[in-house]
Order: sequence, then structure tokens, then C-alpha cells
Amino acid sequence: MWQVDAEYRLLRDFHRLADRMGLEVPLCPRMRRNLAAEFDLSNSLLGPADETWISEELHETAAHAQHCGIPTRLLDWTYDPCVALHFGFTDAVGKDGDLVIWALNKEHLSYLKPTVSRVHVDFITPHYAGNPNLSAQQGLFSHWPISVPSGRSMAQHFFSGGRATLVDRRPLDELIEGQMGGAPDPNIFMRFVLPCSEAVSGCEILERLGCGAAKVFPGYGGAARQILSRS
Repeated sequence: MWQVDAEYRLLRDFHRLADRMGLEVPLCPRMRRNLAAEFDLSNSLLGPADETWISEELHETAAHAQHCGIPTRLLDWTYDPCVALHFGFTDAVGKDGDLVIWALNKEHLSYLKPTVSRVHVDFITPHYAGNPNLSAQQGLFSHWPISVPSGRSMAQHFFSGGRATLVDRRPLDELIEGQMGGAPDPNIFMRFVLPCSEAVSGCEILERLGCGAAKVFPGYGGAARQILSRS
């Protein structure tokens, strides 16, 4: 409960500061309800009713914050495998061991959603307009929603001798396999493992294919990254 409340306050602080700076932020009535106040106790997640986190009304706000560098519980994905390779290779340059690229069958999971075999994962695709980096990277986010008990429910839980529930930090593949009875489904995930020693040559191949930093980060910054990566 306290972890989720801290996440909400972080989202609100970022949204509030960016708005004060005159930057474009997603339109979110919940965020704007008491935006002038330093602390928004009226919107606290420790309210009278149970809630799903992250709630649907905050999806766009959370996705925007995540893309700007604010840590959230959303997980980054891309529709473009070359973009995934770019991030995998650049992060692995100079490191030992292996790098892993994960592929997720979003369509299969979406197909299961209206059935009794549905998997408890949602996908968020924020607006690409006005965000050239997100558009170039063909980004989207996966989200594993959780239920947050109300303040009243938590009080009853503790008074009856209950203990605090720890944050579930299992990776997405384990969460999905656990919900499906522990049997891995080959239709959902694929892992591509490459040695980190191949990262530099991988970056060079991607650049020749037109998927260097200049493509992933359109603008002067991306052009500078691409030039500097050659040295």
C-alpha cells in the first residue's frame, strides 16, 4: 500500500512540475483536481475504497512519465525489433556475459483476454503525436495491474493480526507462467541470447540498416549519439 502511494505521489509531482513549466502533459482530471496543493490528500490512494493500480484514468499519465525517465511499474516494449536490438546492443557495449532480447506475443495475449484463459496483463500505447522519440521507437508498455486495499481494509487487516503484503517483484514471464499454472506457453515469449562481445558489431550493422541512434532519437541529440558511437 505504501509503495503504491509513493508511486502515485511521484507521478503527481512530475505531472505538477511539468505543467507549471508550461510543458504539455496528458489531460487527466484526477491529477488536475487539486493540482495547486502541495499535498493532495483528497486523491490519496489510502482512501475509503479499494482501487486498481495503475488505474485506467492514469495510464496516459504514467506512460508519459515513464517515457520521460520517471520510474513506474510499466515495462517498455517496441513494435520494431530493430529498435529492441539497438537498445540491447548499446547497453551491452563493454560488458561481459550475454545480452537477451525478449519477444512478446501481444496479439496472442490480447486474443486470450475475452476468454476464461485470459492473462492478467494490459497494454498501454500512449499518443505518439507530439512525442517524436516515442513515435520513432514505436513504443508501448505492458502493465500488470494490482488491487490496492482501502485504508479501512488495511486497518481491519492489521487489527486482526495480519501482516503487510510485500511488493511482488517477480518478472513478467514468471507472473504470466504462474497465472497459467506454471506451464510455459511457447506462443507468448521468445528469448534471443547473444554474447555482449558482439554488441559493437551489432550496432554497426544496425546503423548500416538505418536503425542507428539518429533514427531511434530523431533530432540533433540522436545525430550526435550516432556520430560519437563510432569512436
